[in-house]
Amino acid sequence: MNIIIGNDSLPIFIAPAGLPRCTTHMTNDGLKDSKSFQVKTVSNKTNQLSSPHPLMEKPNRDPSKPLIKACGSLNSIETSAAILAELVNKVANKTGIVRRHLSPIQTVARKTQQIISFRPVDPMSTGLIEEGYPTKGFAIKGKSSNHGPQAGLICVEQRFSKLHVTLRDDDDMRRNQIIKYNEKIQECLKNGDAVSVNLTLSQKRFDWLENNKVITVKQEAEKGGILTLFSEGLEYRAEKKGDYFEISYEGEPLKVLADPVTRQPLTADYDLMFIAPKAENLDLAKDDNLPVKRVHFSDVSATYKARFKEQEGEDFTAKQFFAKESETKGSFGQEIGNATPRIAKMIDKLNAATVGKHGNPVVHHSTDSANPYTDTASNYPITVFMPEGFVDYDLIHIIESAEQFAEFVKQAKTHGFAVPNNPKWERKVSKARSSSFEQASQTISKLMQIRKASLG
Repeated sequence: MNIIIGNDSLPIFIAPAGLPRCTTHMTNDGLKDSKSFQVKTVSNKTNQLSSPHPLMEKPNRDPSKPLIKACGSLNSIETSAAILAELVNKVANKTGIVRRHLSPIQTVARKTQQIISFRPVDPMSTGLIEEGYPTKGFAIKGKSSNHGPQAGLICVEQRFSKLHVTLRDDDDMRRNQIIKYNEKIQECLKNGDAVSVNLTLSQKRFDWLENNKVITVKQEAEKGGILTLFSEGLEYRAEKKGDYFEISYEGEPLKVLADPVTRQPLTADYDLMFIAPKAENLDLAKDDNLPVKRVHFSDVSATYKARFKEQEGEDFTAKQFFAKESETKGSFGQEIGNATPRIAKMIDKLNAATVGKHGNPVVHHSTDSANPYTDTASNYPITVFMPEGFVDYDLIHIIESAEQFAEFVKQAKTHGFAVPNNPKWERKVSKARSSSFEQASQTISKLMQIRKASLG
């Protein structure tokens, strides 16, 4: 029997016995190199499998009917709007993406026939994005804040960022991280990627922070319109000036990063998790050609580094490894990270669908699947937008854990989508394979056992 098995995003073919022998290749996205092997013909008369070939078995459903939930497809005009509205209501409070952006993003997924997914958006930023605040681009590396009147914004002094809360029990680590990110803030200010402005809040934003218990407000009777704000052990002042509150800390204006053109404070953007086209549309030569293919410098072998040094006379460094990262640019020539042309096009489509031609963009850079600094602990919940639903998965749904993510990847691959992989994602996610791939692997294992037994 000759066996041809390819990447599990692509079709798998197992030829029946009796065809001429040939040398084939077995590859998968978990192997760094292709491995050649040859399988001799196994006679149908002896050493037959005890059960029918798993890929030859009669399907237990009508193959003409797609694996789509009755409520998962938008083919029905009568129910599509109601279904989508129900799904939006179901996920709106879990995702951080602005409610009115959810349906347009699903429309992009449907029109492009691609799965689109996002990492969680900081809920402290959702209201700011909805108000039209600009979101931070690829060049802004500072940490946003999750407390105080600055919640959802990026403080010039990073001691007011989320580091104040997340590292409250580790003074040394917090101090080192604050120094690190203060340097990054100064770098982006120096490069003109952002400017520093005094923090002011609209009445709407002020009320939201108070109603959601992000801040506790105390009126100072003797000081007229000045309010004292308390949050996470810090004390601020808010003074009403016209329609806005001016915020200060210890007598000095609280400074945040702002867009250099509009001078509006910057808030968090929408971070793409992955984009998955249909496997038949995968174009590794062009649209899906990732500039830095291995993604992680740590994955470069010692052999390659030694060979590079021998040929070039210098060490192979991370700078050289990431040299091609900026090969793909955004539509305005901006850096978007380690991105394929497909991702660059998708960024434009998503911004056009959510905020229009003249709105502040909400998607700025490449996916987490191509991110060398992925933080798996911060990847959940993932919001997924499907071009079509399939069994157990709605058009818009939430993935809460690595276990759920691994199962989704398996099902998406089974339904013909080429889901990209970041080698640093959880092992169960990285190793997720389509059902046909798993069946073929089991078949090969059985064939190898039969072959070994026949030679014994």
